[in-house]
Amino acid sequence: MKINKDYMLTDNEALQVTGGKGNTKKYLTIHETGNLNASSINHAKLQKRLGMKRSKASWHYSVDDKEIHQNFEHTWKCWHTGTTAGNDTSIGIEICWVKDFDSAVKLAAQLAAKILKDENIPLSNMRQHYHWSKKNCPERIRSGKYGWTWDKFVALVKSYLNPTVQKKEEVKQPTVVKKTTYVQVVADNLWTYNTANWNDKYISYKKGTTFTVVSTHTVAGAKMYKLKSGKYITASSKYVKVFTK
Repeated sequence: MKINKDYMLTDNEALQVTGGKGNTKKYLTIHETGNLNASSINHAKLQKRLGMKRSKASWHYSVDDKEIHQNFEHTWKCWHTGTTAGNDTSIGIEICWVKDFDSAVKLAAQLAAKILKDENIPLSNMRQHYHWSKKNCPERIRSGKYGWTWDKFVALVKSYLNPTVQKKEEVKQPTVVKKTTYVQVVADNLWTYNTANWNDKYISYKKGTTFTVVSTHTVAGAKMYKLKSGKYITASSKYVKVFTK
């Protein structure tokens, strides 16, 4: 989210239009400008001018359908609620009455969620201007006539605070049952080998002796099984039989 800070007031300017620094930032207050078709930058520039004229009104953010402008850091006690209690404890957002008001409200909701998260303010402490001084503000949202109600706005802010994480559907791999291969001596006696070498005899085993096979090798044109023990045995069906389980 891009927040334009081109028109931030200097400390000297801010001191003329606020109660100074020391905002406890316990609340977030939502307003509407009431100025038809005046954009975010219009209000940001206005505040910059008013900072040099000792205006009696100030707020932290102005939001329209495309941009967010910030004029004051959150520590400033802006004059935006009509009460000392609200000014000293809350951050103010003004939603502009632009043509695409719906998009302006949505962008304001995103900003509200960011501020609540950044300042660790609970959603329950997001207030209407009306809460502080009984002024009918945010007027359009309060009226419910522009596609928005306060409950709907709060719900949207909440959705930005707790976005639904869409997990990719896990692709379950088929369960592969690995069968073990065995070789059993069918000759009366049969040699095993130390290595994959027909001349490297190890021990002779009697008929019925069973071994676990780990791999197959071709040695001098004939196949041998490597056994789990590390020894080798012929793979010829004349002398052994193979099975799995």
